[in-house]
Amino acid sequence: MKPWQDEIRRRWGIRHVPLEAIADEGHLWTSRCARTKRVTEGRPRDLYSSDLLDEFYAFVELKGLRYAIVSDRYGLHMDDEVMDYYDVHPSSLSASDKRELGMLAGRKAADAGYGSVVFFAHSPLMSLPYFEILGHSQLDVFYVTSLKRRTA
Repeated sequence: MKPWQDEIRRRWGIRHVPLEAIADEGHLWTSRCARTKRVTEGRPRDLYSSDLLDEFYAFVELKGLRYAIVSDRYGLHMDDEVMDYYDVHPSSLSASDKRELGMLAGRKAADAGYGSVVFFAHSPLMSLPYFEILGHSQLDVFYVTSLKRRTA
């Protein structure tokens, strides 16, 4: 196990796993919000824009999976929710803010019928605030850094 994998498991209970180790169904698929927002309100696909999210949206849409974006304002922005534009940088969030966002994310996922999430992002370093939020969600959290299944 790499040191960063051990660290996110120890601090937040988040397990880094290869994509092959996770069933597509049964989890809420998530990724992190983006600074660039395309519209003043909308569903996640309409609102958040980045290369990472384009890869994520293509994956979940191809597989027909429910998803949400881990948001610095909404906790989770569910795929079917229309939400307003916001400009909150994760560095502006206090530990208390992240705890509240995590609890909100946990409630929203549970209300949608999920007890676990798969969180996708390439960089564990850029994901630290989102690990902290998800660590407070009371959900089982699996972290993947790639959406491409390895072949034998």
